Amino acid sequence: MKKYELARVEGLDASLDAVRVAGEVDIDCAQALREELERIVREGGLHVLVDIEQVRHLDSFSLGAFVGVRQFARGRGGSLSFICSNPLLRRLFSMTNLDKLFAFHDSVEDFQAAHLAERRADAAGGPDRALENAARARLERTPKVS
Repeated sequence: MKKYELARVEGLDASLDAVRVAGEVDIDCAQALREELERIVREGGLHVLVDIEQVRHLDSFSLGAFVGVRQFARGRGGSLSFICSNPLLRRLFSMTNLDKLFAFHDSVEDFQAAHLAERRADAAGGPDRALENAARARLERTPKVS
């Protein structure tokens, strides 16, 4: 029984993909979600952002599915990251130490900027530069307070 909805975000670079998940992801449907996300990676969306802002419930099976998708993506040179501001869901990631395994972004635009900065850094000389460029890109998008 499918308790969640998945919608793809359009207009991203070829190797990037973003999906919005809403509803409940638990033992009954975690495997189906994993298979859908792995299909996206196989189709070329190596770096996948999962927006879980509208998810009401995650259980340990869903977290395991996300870890499996991350491993699948990493095996192809990709990644899995999230948009999640829900304090209860973030606490779940934190309590399981998965907040150290996954990147969290504020928005799809933040996700794109981070990957652009990473590609530029790789071309310019390394990961330290990528972090600096990602931070700079985030600051440039932050509204100025007068």
